[in-house]
Amino acid sequence: MKKIILLFLLFISIKSFAQLNYQSANVINAAGTYTDLAATGTAITTNFGGGPMTFDDENSSIQSIGFNFSYNSTTFTQFVLNTNGFIILGSAAPSANNIFYTGFQAVTGGCILAPDNNLIYVFNHDLQGGTSPEFRVATTGTAPNRVCTIQYKNMADKIGTTQYANMNFQIKLYEGSNKIDFVYGTWTANANASTFNTAAVGIKGIGTATSINGTKGSTAAWSTTTFITGDYTGNTHNYGNGTRPAPDAGRTYTFFPTYANDLSVVRVETFGKIPMVYGFPHAIKASIKNTGNNAVAAGTVVSLSVTGANVFANTKLTSALAAGASELITFAPAATFIAGNNIVTVSIPSDDNTSNNSATMTQLVNGIAFSYADNSAVTGALGFNNGAGIFATRYAVQGTAFVTNVKVFIANNAATTGNTVYAVVMDAAGTIVGQSPNYVVLATDVNAFKNFAITTPPSITSADIYVGLAQTANTITGYFPLGFQTEATPTRSGAYYTTALAGGAPAEATANGRFVIEALLSSTSTSMPLSLTSFNGKLVNGIAQLNWTTNNEVNTDKFEVERTASANINWTKIATIDAAGNSSTSKNYVATDAGLSSGKWMYRLKMMDKDGSFTYSNIVALEVNGKGQFVLNQNYPNPVKGNTQLSYQLNKDAKVMIELLGVDGKKIATLVNQTQTMGTYNFTIDCKKYGLAAGNYNYRMVVVDKNNQELFNATRTMIVLQ
Repeated sequence: MKKIILLFLLFISIKSFAQLNYQSANVINAAGTYTDLAATGTAITTNFGGGPMTFDDENSSIQSIGFNFSYNSTTFTQFVLNTNGFIILGSAAPSANNIFYTGFQAVTGGCILAPDNNLIYVFNHDLQGGTSPEFRVATTGTAPNRVCTIQYKNMADKIGTTQYANMNFQIKLYEGSNKIDFVYGTWTANANASTFNTAAVGIKGIGTATSINGTKGSTAAWSTTTFITGDYTGNTHNYGNGTRPAPDAGRTYTFFPTYANDLSVVRVETFGKIPMVYGFPHAIKASIKNTGNNAVAAGTVVSLSVTGANVFANTKLTSALAAGASELITFAPAATFIAGNNIVTVSIPSDDNTSNNSATMTQLVNGIAFSYADNSAVTGALGFNNGAGIFATRYAVQGTAFVTNVKVFIANNAATTGNTVYAVVMDAAGTIVGQSPNYVVLATDVNAFKNFAITTPPSITSADIYVGLAQTANTITGYFPLGFQTEATPTRSGAYYTTALAGGAPAEATANGRFVIEALLSSTSTSMPLSLTSFNGKLVNGIAQLNWTTNNEVNTDKFEVERTASANINWTKIATIDAAGNSSTSKNYVATDAGLSSGKWMYRLKMMDKDGSFTYSNIVALEVNGKGQFVLNQNYPNPVKGNTQLSYQLNKDAKVMIELLGVDGKKIATLVNQTQTMGTYNFTIDCKKYGLAAGNYNYRMVVVDKNNQELFNATRTMIVLQ
């Protein structure tokens, strides 16, 4: 099996805490509010040695915190600001302008931190002034609860290909609690092309082993940042690649001091979606960790509370836990739940740090779906890069069921478009017992759920199954197709796995977050839930009429009709149509769009389930012009394996020619070449008849009048699977 490669990797290094009274386990990453200091406090100058202030590689004079701040077993009242996104506590200036003082280690490949002690680096990079830059400090509030805010306003990155014209961020030091906040404001990208960049984000005591460092991949959202102890050995706090995500305004990293007595609820372990018939009895679990300095005696009460559609409660007692030790608590199993939304909460009694005394997860009890992922945001992408393999989740099926479908969230990674994936079902030994046809990912599939129908659904009786997404190799362009949600690391055991493309004993993947992969079960072998039989459109007196037909609706909620101009990537919702909800028969739907101006208009369906998941349909293109109204619909299905349907509409008599072309523009066949009367036409393209191998093809429709004057010319792309 090829080694799994993540779009952004998470590395964990465990070292001693020495004297630094903070732990990586106590860092909280959360949404917050950024409040600019404006004229509050005092502007900080960094040219105290004389000469003009450049906002570049400079230190400030000694600044006052305004109260006693305890850090690294020392009380500080002063700091020195460096323009490159960090401060050093005390009265001595730092020896270097970069936290990455000695560059890269030869052995680990990570970055060695500067030799200076007592560093607080909110965003250490080679920075310069942006638009009207400023440094400012303000101490607010009243003793003993004052806050010192150190603000970097309108800074810009400098080294390499710069990414941002203006960046805003603050360091907050809290009196009494000795808490540290990093708060990030609005960042404005510049016009440069996105490129990979690195930064150091964290705090340091005496020696690099005491440092706590934030790490994330360059395309990852700031909400996914995790924290490690010690030198960077892999990703730093990377940024500026791919989608170039800036921090969401108010994003806050909070460093809590270690506490004498601090027991924490690390994670609730249950399903985000659990089927009533096939998922019970079910025992909810919770990961408990002693993040304090003192050992905890046995007997702490851990409470489970399920509210919402179902009400369930249970308590368990912890074992004795040494400092840093963890325990997995298993509650009494619930015999059954009714359908609906639950809130699952695990809590422990208050101690020295109440911020981590509970954890919550949402849960949908339903008829067909197993999933570890809940309704929280998808935060990243996983893949084997250029290689191949299977990502899988393991579920224990109660009773007998057929695994008919697999739903996977295709991550927001543009490189995935055009690559081939498919879904698999494996038995407890890792043998593939069912799979979907190969599927070439479309641009409309990215950042959405994709439903894969299993060709021959396997029957499972009271056994474990692995349900997964198979990624085929692409030796030229690596890609990362699977979405995941953030989960406290190391992630739960017995849930997430990888294996070779041919199957085999799966290996646990315990540092990647929740795989967003759903198993859909049925008492019959009929593939489900929603099957879109057709989606077509036509123009009637200048009004777009959109028609679609479905089969096997299960748990469907609504259809949102979206529209865009051909040159516009921004889709706009123009109509919402309620779905049947549950139906085993064909259902027909229609929506209209009036008042269209001349031009090309494109439509798609956003097909939404009651649990909030959704998939997109094929795209229908309609063209309005002053010479007449003509429609060439996208062939369906697309991608195609075997036959596909092509339809078009003429709003006046005209001569029509439709040609099948290779991607090089060379004609393969003439599909239509005749004069036709006004109306709607449908015909089948048989890929075998024209000898079409797997790949991309185009078909072009040209319409001319009796004087051979061109009225319409449009091209569509068709993807043929093997």
